[in-house]
Amino acid sequence: MNKTRRDVLATVAAGSLALSGCVTSESPPPGVAVENVHFVNYSSETRTIEYQIDRGDEMAVDSSVIVEPEPLEGDVEGYFATKIIEDETLHERAVYTFRCRLAGDDEWRLEFTFDGEEYTCLTLQASVSPRGSMAVSNGEVPASRCEALTKTTG
Repeated sequence: MNKTRRDVLATVAAGSLALSGCVTSESPPPGVAVENVHFVNYSSETRTIEYQIDRGDEMAVDSSVIVEPEPLEGDVEGYFATKIIEDETLHERAVYTFRCRLAGDDEWRLEFTFDGEEYTCLTLQASVSPRGSMAVSNGEVPASRCEALTKTTG
């Protein structure tokens, strides 16, 4: 039985789709490199932020940072203070889980996992509002800095 060109192309396309589904579902996430972590205090009180960062299933960082209040300059009322922590062990591409809380809290307030599906390199930010609520955000590191930053194991 002679197969037409259309039959052959349909068979190849179906096989390719089937294989691509298998490969994608079993491949690990690409991982992300963390350039640094910014801790921001928008309140008039000194804040101690406790944080942990896991690399895969292992804890990479378990620490805290004190951020003193700094009044805004000029005619603007309010406070803004920041501390930036850079840890070269986080430059290795991996799946990272970041969690944080204010000192004295029993439970972690926020927890996020970054697997590299969206960004190759990122910076994290944990901020405290004037009322003591917390937020976590992340931003992509430009490609030019990312290439120099990223470490791979192997």
